[in-house]
Amino acid sequence: MKKLLFLVFFISCQQPFIFRKKPILIDTTGTVLNVEPIVRVKIAQADSFNLEFSDSFYIIKQDTILKGFKGSLLLKFFEGKSAKLKYYKILGRYNNVPDAILEIASLSKSKLNFEIKTIGIKLSNVDTREFLLLEGPYEKIDSFIEGKILALLDKRQIGKIFIKYNNFEKVLEIPFEIHSKSPITIKNFLLDDGLNPPTITTRSYEGYFEVWTDINGNQVLIINVINFENYIKGILPYEMSNNFPLEALRAQAILARSHALSVYRKKLMLLYQPYDLTSDVYTQVYGGTKDVNDNVKLAVDLTRGLFLTFNNNIVYALFHSSCGGILDDGNLWNKPLDYYFSRLDNDENKFLDLTNDSLVKKFVDNDKLNVYCNNKSFIGAKEAFRWKQVFKISELEKKLNRKIVGFEVLERTKAGRIKSLKIKFEDGDSVINGELNIRKFFYKNGYLRSALFYYEIKGDSLIIKGAGFGHGIGLCQYGAGERALKGQYYYQIINAYLNGVEIKRLY
Repeated sequence: MKKLLFLVFFISCQQPFIFRKKPILIDTTGTVLNVEPIVRVKIAQADSFNLEFSDSFYIIKQDTILKGFKGSLLLKFFEGKSAKLKYYKILGRYNNVPDAILEIASLSKSKLNFEIKTIGIKLSNVDTREFLLLEGPYEKIDSFIEGKILALLDKRQIGKIFIKYNNFEKVLEIPFEIHSKSPITIKNFLLDDGLNPPTITTRSYEGYFEVWTDINGNQVLIINVINFENYIKGILPYEMSNNFPLEALRAQAILARSHALSVYRKKLMLLYQPYDLTSDVYTQVYGGTKDVNDNVKLAVDLTRGLFLTFNNNIVYALFHSSCGGILDDGNLWNKPLDYYFSRLDNDENKFLDLTNDSLVKKFVDNDKLNVYCNNKSFIGAKEAFRWKQVFKISELEKKLNRKIVGFEVLERTKAGRIKSLKIKFEDGDSVINGELNIRKFFYKNGYLRSALFYYEIKGDSLIIKGAGFGHGIGLCQYGAGERALKGQYYYQIINAYLNGVEIKRLY
């Protein structure tokens, strides 16, 4: 810290910040660890929840409020007040504080207020931290003319939750904790992951719960606080499957661990929330203990503390159900991710150009393609490899309240996935950019399976024929499963889908 202060003083002497309204605020709270992290995962929010316990439990709010045994506990929203946020313009992202301060020196005559916000984590000798140069704060988003916006917590939400256990009733201020000797079960709550239709489900979680109101102060929010390795165990059955071959699950465990660390305390939309990760596709799908079997436990235990790195940075590890036979690279999301590359999912490392619509049609219509993800070894593999979905144009028009004239693909990646799609209306055109936004637009019992598709119009029917399930970047899970059955080890599977990465143990 003394060196940092000296640097600020030195730069200030060279180019004094005499026009600035206040000193630079430097947040140096980025986490530094040499041990297994603890993660805080949002599970769900609703008006009320019913928790089930198979063993003793207790509720803590400073002191122990309640000790209970087997049975049900009701949590119900009582009252709340929303959090207060402050808003900033993001002027830059840097790998170290001095670079950010040098940038401030060049802006010193702007009469603006600057802050530096640390995001990410340093684990062992691998550092994911970045330093955001911010200008602000502003009270409202509409204060901005242009630029990327970051919201940070100024004053946290306040609220009260009604709890009931047998004849015990009490109203507690948030936050409070719920601990148990055995996993805590949430009964019949709404699960909405975006990809699939909302469902009512029951799930159990290790660790303990923090109970809050949501950021708007009008619902109960449940957060699971859990150690990192048990969190990874709760991912594998839902992001892959608990019955996949061990070597495929070992590869998935390393990718899941790497992905979690790459976004841990770095997702800008979570920086004002009381949690670090979500339990849906926004970070990773996490389902607790329900489907964790010995196969999953072994895969995680055998790879404990192993992460993927590239140039000594944590890999932004991506995976999907099925690539449909062809992998994509970071250009799909306009991200410079050098460890991803476009090629067929086989041993030939062959590139196939699918930028042309007619080539995509030929590729998608070929259901005999010799690739790993085209197999009958796993339930759902064939259905994910090639699929068809039919939409009524009149129903789309009704939803949009506009008359559709036609569609036009504006841009595809080299691997054929649509990045930009024009919808032609009688009163003008609209363009959907981004493969996920295109998949969201064609929602029918969930997002469209992938953006690798072509379409035909017959009367009132829009017929979409596609390949794969997911974005197609990184590890193809059905392909990984087949590779494992063919005798490949976890590190061979990883190297088949990511180029030039290293496996490192960080704790």
